Amino acid sequence: MRTRWLLVVLAMLLLLSATYFSVSSAATPVQAKLSGERPQFEVAEDWMHKFIFTNVTGNKSTEIIINSTATMFTGEVKDFYGNTRNCYLLIYRPVALDPVCIFWILYSLYNVFNVTDLSAEDLLALGDSSMICVYVDENDFSLVQVQWIVEYFPDSGRQMFVVLNLLLNETYPYMWFNFPLSEGKFFGNYTEALNISLAGFFNYYNGTWYNYTYIDAPFSEEITFPGTYMFYPAFKVAGIETVTVTAGSYECWKIEVLNPTNPNEKIGYLWYSPDVKNIVKSNVTMMFQNCQYNLYVELNEHFEHSPPAPPEEPPEEISQLLAPYLVASVYSQQQMGMVSLGLGVAAVAAGVAVAIFAVRRWLV
Repeated sequence: MRTRWLLVVLAMLLLLSATYFSVSSAATPVQAKLSGERPQFEVAEDWMHKFIFTNVTGNKSTEIIINSTATMFTGEVKDFYGNTRNCYLLIYRPVALDPVCIFWILYSLYNVFNVTDLSAEDLLALGDSSMICVYVDENDFSLVQVQWIVEYFPDSGRQMFVVLNLLLNETYPYMWFNFPLSEGKFFGNYTEALNISLAGFFNYYNGTWYNYTYIDAPFSEEITFPGTYMFYPAFKVAGIETVTVTAGSYECWKIEVLNPTNPNEKIGYLWYSPDVKNIVKSNVTMMFQNCQYNLYVELNEHFEHSPPAPPEEPPEEISQLLAPYLVASVYSQQQMGMVSLGLGVAAVAAGVAVAIFAVRRWLV
């Protein structure tokens, strides 16, 4: 009986590894407080941030809650050149927390897909139907791959279905994740041109189907300066400062965000907490498409999930417990082809960890 349960769990693990990506545990030392070292994520780590996005020029403001998730697991991901990289997966719903994420999505919509009737506010309104999956190298946190996933059917008559995979020919540390941090450190990159490889689906309906786009094979697009700064803005570590937000008070690295076209001009700040392993606050003002925008972010909650204590006896059907995630994995692979599964990864990782731990405890 015990052997049967063990085989069930092993079979599920093999299926997950085949349909998702090869998973291995990240073996990194525990981060020392304010040492500037890169973080070590827990099994399923979640952040909830309040995000206030203000169109200063248009005098309108939007407030949303952003959910983001990371796991302690790393997986093998192919970069722009086909090299295998071990990466963390960071999931953001509905948008990422970096200062320019909304704008590089808009830039891609305008310049690659010729969609000009979607505003930044429209992207925020996508809510939990929109997800960004960011793959960063486990060693240096360089940006390897980005996936944008949307399934959106609003009442306005517009529809959007996106499964888009993006690779960059340049890989630099993702936003503020440029470790180790130290006072006075400057980082960021301005390059005259970036080559991006896109693959996936982009379907958009706004009353007619002429904006419908289908991509069945990777294609390359060149982005030239100043558009390149949206992927690699510049930062400077100003020092250490204690800030108080909804989630509490934290000792943080205070990081200056610099004007993309004039690095001598500050356009805002980020406050990164080693305790939280993420930013706890940011306040940035920048120009895009002749409009001035302010992005204010504040941490509301932070959770570190560890597997709960296992029961004395394993559940009646462990396979039933994880079946929905296995089905979602297979379906996603069939539908998305080249896109790695981003949906539900934190739940899968936590569920697998619980199952392994429960069976091991029961077998002893």
